[in-house]
Amino acid sequence: AGDTPLHLACQNNQADTVEILIKRGADLNCLNS
Repeated sequence: AGDTPLHLACQNNQADTVEILIKRGADLNCLNS
C-alpha cells in the first residue's frame, strides 16, 4: 500500500510510463508507506 504511480511503473518494468511520469514532474524522492 502507498505505492505511487511511479513506484508501480518501475515495479512493472514500464519504462515509457516512468519516463512520462518523470517528465511531468513525478517526485523522485517520494517514499511509499
